[in-house]
Amino acid sequence: MEDFSLHVLDVAENALAAGASRIEIRIFEEPKEDIMRIEIKDNSKSINPTRTE
Repeated sequence: MEDFSLHVLDVAENALAAGASRIEIRIFEEPKEDIMRIEIKDNSKSINPTRTE
């Protein structure tokens, strides 16, 4: 889990470096399905938004 948190921190730091003034991190857990989903949104202008599932 520590590696996971470091990746999330890296994404947030990259967003700040790209000029973001707002970063939203949402974590969803579905234990019955053994699924964890993370969404990271920011308002930087570095790349176009994409969606993967």
